[in-house]
Amino acid sequence: MPQSISLTYASSYGRFAVTDNLCGYSFAATAPSGDNAAQPIPAAGLELSFASSNGIPPTGGVNLVNNLSTGGAREDRLSISPSSGARDMNLDGALCLRSLVTGTDDQARRVQAGIAETHLTGNLNGKPADLRARPGRCILPPNFTSRAYFARNKAVEPGSKLYYYEVTNAHHLDVLNGVPGFDSATCRCTSTTSRRST
Repeated sequence: MPQSISLTYASSYGRFAVTDNLCGYSFAATAPSGDNAAQPIPAAGLELSFASSNGIPPTGGVNLVNNLSTGGAREDRLSISPSSGARDMNLDGALCLRSLVTGTDDQARRVQAGIAETHLTGNLNGKPADLRARPGRCILPPNFTSRAYFARNKAVEPGSKLYYYEVTNAHHLDVLNGVPGFDSATCRCTSTTSRRST
């Protein structure tokens, strides 16, 4: 999932089209065994994915695909990197995604410009707002997202009407409850315990 999120963020920041296959990635259904090659998804499965998918693979029968895998497009986790000839979790693709943040080529400049556009002052100009977060998030930890924004808002707007809540045992991607590890008691949306800061 981290690779899929990195790809979707980079594609969004750089305003890349689906057909650009940024860093050699795409989304597709894949064979469940054997060579794990990309394959068409049945129409019924595609319709179901609209209701059961969050849009970030692996979900709804769609996986992250390494189009540049030796031997043809394969599910990313099981693909073979051309540079190493090994099943190394597509190190080539991961290094490419990293270069979009650290590099200087045209694609990197597009991604970096998109990231710069997201920088905010934290000043809500007196608008009331609620900010909710889950304290145990692994992909986007609160210390680098919601807590940081809340602290920034309080620093630049002392009379702020922003309220911050941390909700335990919850997340915003209910479809992940079907993925092993996410379906444990620590991740389910079953608790309404919260911590509030003003």
